[in-house]
Amino acid sequence: GVDKLTIVEQDVLQFIPTQSSLLIANIPYYITSPILFRFLYEVDLIPSEMIILMQKEVADKITRQK
Repeated sequence: GVDKLTIVEQDVLQFIPTQSSLLIANIPYYITSPILFRFLYEVDLIPSEMIILMQKEVADKITRQK
């Protein structure tokens, strides 16, 4: 079939995916963790890919080895 692009303009923390999706976002510092948590653990249909632009400090914190 033909792939379609649908852009959803909505509060990301209220969005519930109903079909396979790709999440592309430039997210502010204060909401990075809630967005990642929501789309990795809360929704039933997680995105097939997530391309996220975030602050370097947040990425460093997330990927820091303990």
